[in-house]
Amino acid sequence: MPLHLQVQKLVDEMNALQEESVWDRPIAEVRAEFDELAHELAAPGPEVARVENRKIPGPHGPIPLRIYWPNAGDPMKPLPVFVHFHGSGFVVLGLDNYDHVCRALCKGAECIVVSVDYRKAPENKFPKPTDDCWAATCWVAENCAELGADTERIAVGGDSAGGGIAAVVTQRAKAEGGPALAFQLLVYPVTDTREDTDSYREFADGYLLTADLMHWFFDCYFSSEAEKSDLAAAPLRASDLSGCRQPWS
Repeated sequence: MPLHLQVQKLVDEMNALQEESVWDRPIAEVRAEFDELAHELAAPGPEVARVENRKIPGPHGPIPLRIYWPNAGDPMKPLPVFVHFHGSGFVVLGLDNYDHVCRALCKGAECIVVSVDYRKAPENKFPKPTDDCWAATCWVAENCAELGADTERIAVGGDSAGGGIAAVVTQRAKAEGGPALAFQLLVYPVTDTREDTDSYREFADGYLLTADLMHWFFDCYFSSEAEKSDLAAAPLRASDLSGCRQPWS
């Protein structure tokens, strides 16, 4: 099925910016290109009550967070909290690229948003990014009182690589007996590492995120083929997906 004409025009423009192969280019140059593209596409986010940058301890060193608070009606009533993991291919982008998204989520859902600037490959390979996000989720659960958050309404989510990481965090919470998560928001998540599916073949080129680019992301992220079968890399392969959230109270 062809794309809508407006979408096709945008995809054509974006594909034209990425004609040069990423394989032999410096990682800093590739990151700068993605930053520029994200900046061109983003509109300013709405105003929220407060935004604060923090660093928390993590298993591989400090983890930067950006926390957003909405204009709450009752300052004494705990708010739901959403732990956000941005898209990245595990390699690119960061907190600034998703500031407008987090602001929109904060205001629209009237929830606290904790955006996690997890480590990126190839400097920090699998499973360090997921370890950072797990540590950040545990930190949020342990610090709900300080944040003004409701311990029974903790959610995780993200898009692309961030969505896959959110699925990993949710399964890890189940396996390790908490934190209790009420919801996961997975936006076009990367939940498997197979590159031989029908969609990989049918949409390999021409739709911005090419099969070749996905292979490059995986090549940056993993140190071995064996790692790609780990549930922390391919959460879709879990044999049992039940019990991954607590029931709403």
